[in-house]
Amino acid sequence: MKVKLLMLLLILFVVAGCFTYEETIVINKDGSGVMLVHYYGSRKNNIDSDGLSLYLGSKREIKYKIMDDYTTKKVRLTDFYIRDRGSYRHVYFTIEFPDFDELNKTYRFRRNKIAFRRSNGLYYFRRNFEVEGDSDFAYSENEFEAAVKSALKKTILDRIKFIFEVEMPHQIIDSNSNRIKLKRVSLWKYTLGDLLEKEYVTMWVKGR
Repeated sequence: MKVKLLMLLLILFVVAGCFTYEETIVINKDGSGVMLVHYYGSRKNNIDSDGLSLYLGSKREIKYKIMDDYTTKKVRLTDFYIRDRGSYRHVYFTIEFPDFDELNKTYRFRRNKIAFRRSNGLYYFRRNFEVEGDSDFAYSENEFEAAVKSALKKTILDRIKFIFEVEMPHQIIDSNSNRIKLKRVSLWKYTLGDLLEKEYVTMWVKGR
């Protein structure tokens, strides 16, 4: 699966500065949970690609897109607010879900399949999502191509960040995350440059 160049160009056009997306999923023992999302960037910028719409325009427009992308009849928006700090707009919202089957039915997660299960006294969390990157993006055929990609990563791609956290109901004993906090929280960090080098991303956690 190759990089969608049109999608990439659209992102590069709209993102003139830094953009950060932070998402925390807190899982209860019964498999229900809450998702806390915080994203921010210049008020002039939006990200609108397949499955991920992050708007920084009017409050009404932002809330409409969140409701459209993240909620169903059983997955509810329970908190939403906006804070402006200088030229940057910060958007915060919270989603409650009864289980991951329902969360997977939302537009946002239709291609981000998440599973949480218990087996033999252990708890397993797994998330797979397609990023439609290209594993060959990290390789260059010549020095000029390598220089262009390096400059692109430093000036734009590495300034667009995605941070994911999962808080398990029990102690974590293994994970493929970048970091484990307080024995119960796994954390993954990616830049857009990282994601363009991947066709899909898998996050997993094992707890007891």
